[in-house]
Amino acid sequence: MYVDTHCPDGTDRHCCQIVRMELPYTGLTANSIQSNWITHRGREKLESIIITPPATPEWLVDNDQWLRHEDTESIASEGCFELEADDFPYHGTCGACGSSETYDAEMNNITAL
Repeated sequence: MYVDTHCPDGTDRHCCQIVRMELPYTGLTANSIQSNWITHRGREKLESIIITPPATPEWLVDNDQWLRHEDTESIASEGCFELEADDFPYHGTCGACGSSETYDAEMNNITAL
């Protein structure tokens, strides 16, 4: 399952702001995830996601290796758990920020010049 999140770098002037992040959990759908975006220093940032897994004991067993104790407690009491940005799985930067290429104002690649 993938979720759109903010580019953690944002230093390139051509930063596309959004990257895809893969969640390790199985058995989720797009309806299982609620994204909470905020504006921080003029940039949109994914602050947290709320995950509402299927209400089956099998889901907990299948995803046990990825769940913290507080996640399972929250699922038991509220039917969902929240994953804060600090706890997101690793996700890379956008192509512009992660590239070793350099572009001029007209978007011409000037790396080799």
